[in-house]
Amino acid sequence: MKKLLLLLLLVLLVGCGSSGKTDKIEDHYRNVYVPFLYSFYDTTGDGVGDIQGLIKQLDYISCPETGLGADAIWMLPIHPATSYHGYDVTDYKEINPLHGTLDDFDQLVAAANKRGVILILDLIMNHTSIMHPWFTAALQEIREDLPYHYFYYYNIVEGKPPGSSWYSAGKDYFYEGDFWAGMPDLNFNNPEVKREFEEIVRFWIDRGIRGFRLDAAKHIFHTERENIAFWTWFSEMVHEIDPDIFLVAEVWDADVVVMPYYETGLTSMFNFRFEGAGGVISQAIRNQSGASLPTEIFRMDRHISGRNPDSMSSIFISNHDTNRSADWLRVEEERKIAAAAYLFIPGVSYIYYGEEIAMTGTGRDENKRAPMIWSLTRQAGETRGPRAMDRIPDLGEGVEEALLRPDSLLNYYREIIAIKNRHPEIARGTPEEIKTDIVAVAMYSLTWNEKTVYIVHNFSTEAVTVAVDVGSRVKIAENLNPNCTEGSGFGLSNGELTLPRYGTAVLR
Repeated sequence: MKKLLLLLLLVLLVGCGSSGKTDKIEDHYRNVYVPFLYSFYDTTGDGVGDIQGLIKQLDYISCPETGLGADAIWMLPIHPATSYHGYDVTDYKEINPLHGTLDDFDQLVAAANKRGVILILDLIMNHTSIMHPWFTAALQEIREDLPYHYFYYYNIVEGKPPGSSWYSAGKDYFYEGDFWAGMPDLNFNNPEVKREFEEIVRFWIDRGIRGFRLDAAKHIFHTERENIAFWTWFSEMVHEIDPDIFLVAEVWDADVVVMPYYETGLTSMFNFRFEGAGGVISQAIRNQSGASLPTEIFRMDRHISGRNPDSMSSIFISNHDTNRSADWLRVEEERKIAAAAYLFIPGVSYIYYGEEIAMTGTGRDENKRAPMIWSLTRQAGETRGPRAMDRIPDLGEGVEEALLRPDSLLNYYREIIAIKNRHPEIARGTPEEIKTDIVAVAMYSLTWNEKTVYIVHNFSTEAVTVAVDVGSRVKIAENLNPNCTEGSGFGLSNGELTLPRYGTAVLR
């Protein structure tokens, strides 16, 4: 243990060494880390996370030697806002002073670029804060025919319009707010609103942003036809500014609603089928049945490629709006097989901060955005978290302790990402479902650039031996055993593959 600690300290002193990013394939298939800045790392002592704290932890996020090895960061809202979560924006071209300044942001971009990490900005277009200058001007000029009035959806009627999302703006005026009274909906029928957002997009691209996460994408208009037309315009507008910008949209709904959005030219959509206690991965673990996982992966890929062959799925297991996975995966082995299962699905992968150390968080949203636990013994960087939290994560280790435990969940995440980087087919490949004779086993192939890898997961609590008809030249290239860092318990001989309980193998 002393040798391991000394080695880690030496690496930390040197910084992130050669991470392989210079010869990395440059495309949109990345492993995205998702910090909630408010709760991530505090450098000023005010209890609120800040941009300098994110800069300080960039090596943890991106460096394989000292941390996860992720190569993209989705920044949850960083604009000035009246709420802790930042989704009620008051200024789209500024940084929330709680988190820093535009100069701090420029430093972050430079530090991220140095490490081959792209930054994805959360862009909230459906609504603003009631404190945004556009809305305050609208209230002041509500009886006059002036432009700000038409920045929002208004009804001028005798009495409140039908539905629960209309709020009084005074006299006979009511404004629409899909989410709550403090976030009035913008009116994108007004070309001036579109022009404002074109300027906002250009502003952040010029400052180094390489992608946008598009919040509440299905709420811009009330009909699918209008939403599809809007996001087609938006995608074309952004890619005229920079064709390489990554655009991922949140359309939180059934597949039949989500799929048409792939035709807009947006790069990706979040896939909600695999996340949560009721998702495909959770069910596979609960039922010890992996057979449905390849079926869903293949079906998803077929539908997406049919809509847009240049698009891809965005895969996650929990996020800032959902219960954390550690609350419905109670055992570390289950958390490890879940990590391997979702991170080995082709597409863009997202790791919500704290997922890698089994942070818990259920109930109200504030609980899901609790302080990152960096150490159980040191208070450096500690944040207070949202004031309305009523549950505090109770962990056996923080990042510091988890890095030093060879078989920790954190080190499992690190190895999974390293395997993905060694085998680019995993993220980019076209999947094919492979049937096996054991229901607990999930097996599928991924082919990219005429090269194929095979992913095999054992969702059983027992070791299994499964017949695999993949040819005599195929070998075990990688293995993941949640109970042993050396990866024992694996074997491939005479067309039979042996896997330990909850084990994962990559064949090629």
